Amino acid sequence: MPASRRPGLLLTAEETKLLDELRGSLTASVRDVHRAQILWRYHAGESVTGIARALKTTRVSVAKWIDKALQMV
Repeated sequence: MPASRRPGLLLTAEETKLLDELRGSLTASVRDVHRAQILWRYHAGESVTGIARALKTTRVSVAKWIDKALQMV
């Protein structure tokens, strides 16, 4: 049985701007910056595997943050 695909992450212009600012922040916590990078890349169309490789983290961690963001929509 094929795995179900996650829907795209739809963000408002304001949310996109905030994520963009946070992912490049030098003063925010490392955890918040990391999450913003994950969500930004997913919003841009990258796969969970691609994001995990690029950010040197696990697919499980990337999927967790994406799933949490999708639940908030």
